Amino acid sequence: MIARFVALFSVVALVVALSQPIALAKPPAQPGKTPDSLSVPSVETEKDMAPEKKTDEKPSIADLLIDPEDGALDVSAFLRTARGFLPIGTVITEPAIGYGGGLGLLFLHDSIENRAEAVRQKNADGSSIHLPPPSMTGVAGFGTENGSWGSGAFHMQVFKDDRFRYLGGLFYAEMDLDYYGRGGELLLPIDHVAYTLEGYYLIQQVAYRVPDSSLFVGANYKYMTYDTKLDLGLGITPPSWFPSLEKTLSSGGTGLFVEYDSRNSIFTPDSGINAKFESDFYNDLFGSDRTFKKSYLNVRGWVPLHESWVLGLRTDVNFSSGNVPFYMLPSVNLRGISRTRYQGDHTMTSEAELRWDVTRRWSLIGFFGSGWVAEDSVGDFSFDEGNIAGGVGFRYYISKLFGIRTGMDAAWSEDDYAIYFTTGTAWGQ
Repeated sequence: MIARFVALFSVVALVVALSQPIALAKPPAQPGKTPDSLSVPSVETEKDMAPEKKTDEKPSIADLLIDPEDGALDVSAFLRTARGFLPIGTVITEPAIGYGGGLGLLFLHDSIENRAEAVRQKNADGSSIHLPPPSMTGVAGFGTENGSWGSGAFHMQVFKDDRFRYLGGLFYAEMDLDYYGRGGELLLPIDHVAYTLEGYYLIQQVAYRVPDSSLFVGANYKYMTYDTKLDLGLGITPPSWFPSLEKTLSSGGTGLFVEYDSRNSIFTPDSGINAKFESDFYNDLFGSDRTFKKSYLNVRGWVPLHESWVLGLRTDVNFSSGNVPFYMLPSVNLRGISRTRYQGDHTMTSEAELRWDVTRRWSLIGFFGSGWVAEDSVGDFSFDEGNIAGGVGFRYYISKLFGIRTGMDAAWSEDDYAIYFTTGTAWGQ
């Protein structure tokens, strides 16, 4: 699970964002006001998105990166016209692997501006309900201070006016991680075990949009093969239940999913709901050495409390059964807690985030959440023994047209402290 997470880290934020229906955010009418929800380009947005008169003069960097309204940094003009090769980068601060960074090269097969114009031409009556994402191809790599690194490539293709979507990717990673046992208790004289995870991850996915809706259904195939090496150290002999110290294991499975998305912006939402349920089945029929099942339900919602206040709420529930490899066990996912710290057969995570738009461009946020682990059965959940984390952060409104905010969070928990750099929503998906 962690290997997949980090191998995709440098591209996943942009891929996930652009793989959803793009809602164009309407600029706030006054400082601090939450943008209105838009499903399709409005009259004002169409004016903003309309192709400019052709001239021999190319737009300057200032034209692409500075908002003429307030003279502030704004990448709306750059994003709406971007096509071809686009370099991307990210800063990694995940406590499980330490500080590092990632670089990627993305090829956009079309620009948002061109697709907006195509939508208007095909739907002169305004019947379109979304702006399709572009087909794209990308390569990326990452590295961190503890020696973890990885690289990969992916392609996403959009068919039939966004009725069908295909996503395929192949990634390789070498990870240095720590195992804390189920529920965060190793039951050994040491509190964690260092281990390395080395191998490949493959995904093939197809999604179908239910006509005239924001509902997707789809299926995928995932295959991963990893070499694991554990180091107890101190001459400790592991108990009989402990995972093998050295093992090569392949896990192949197919999954079915359904997703609903009514967010007003896929980047930094101010209202709406995003919910996804997926269930994956691993057995020898799909090339897996072990038979097991994993399912999850992720629900995120945003409510505008006031013209300058937005409340976000999320709950993630993960279930697993069968002979699950220890590195694929569900884990608590909260800012301020290492992704490998609390694992078990079932986990639940809930978090709230409050954003205050202090000015037109700058916002402050506070967040607080808790995660629970059921080591074996659902009945093991004990809600009075949660793993709590919280923190504060800031955001800068870097694109009024697309509703993108970027910034930094500082988070604390009983076990960890971490800094996170965020573009869009910190909750992914």
